[in-house]
Amino acid sequence: AGTYIVTYSVSDLSGNTGQSTRTVVVELVPISLSPPSDLTVSATGFLTSVELGTAIADDGAGVDLEATPDRTGPFESGSYEIVWSTTDAIGRYAEAIQNVYILPLATLGLDLVTAEDNSLRVPVFLSGLAPQYPVEIPIIFGGSATPQEDFTFSQDSITFEEGSVAEVTITITPDDIIEADETIEISLGTPVGDAVLGVKSHQIITIKEENLPPM
Repeated sequence: AGTYIVTYSVSDLSGNTGQSTRTVVVELVPISLSPPSDLTVSATGFLTSVELGTAIADDGAGVDLEATPDRTGPFESGSYEIVWSTTDAIGRYAEAIQNVYILPLATLGLDLVTAEDNSLRVPVFLSGLAPQYPVEIPIIFGGSATPQEDFTFSQDSITFEEGSVAEVTITITPDDIIEADETIEISLGTPVGDAVLGVKSHQIITIKEENLPPM
């Protein structure tokens, strides 16, 4: 590889001569760098370890090169561009991008105890940012309390347009009937979008008749 001046010379039987030149440029075959395939991984917590894989690189002439990523994790939930890079023996540099998407865990909080005639803001959490928004999560109500009679709720799904916390409001309806404890069981349905269900996807709210101390 390089730049060369090639000179052509000619002469005839009488001794006349002629000469001409031309420039020849021999270029190196470009470095070949193939990053690992893009990855979509469900989070395992606030931080998630990821096996990125191995990039394949050579100098264009069949000599293998070592390629390294600019980060290896563990990663918070979200979207990442991993830059793989390599350098050959004469200092040429090449890089390529691998996309990594960590899907956050959707979870509910701890079980609660409440009295009648009360309003609760029940948060739904993502363990981190989603690679893409919106993320919609259905909310399923069960338990011994009767919807619209013992309690009402603001919506039957949560939509995250950004961030990692959203809320549903539950209003406990007062009545004059003395009765045993009732429960509202809240469950998260399968997320629509870039999130997955976490371990704590179920929450129980117990409704008691007596006044409760503040917490």
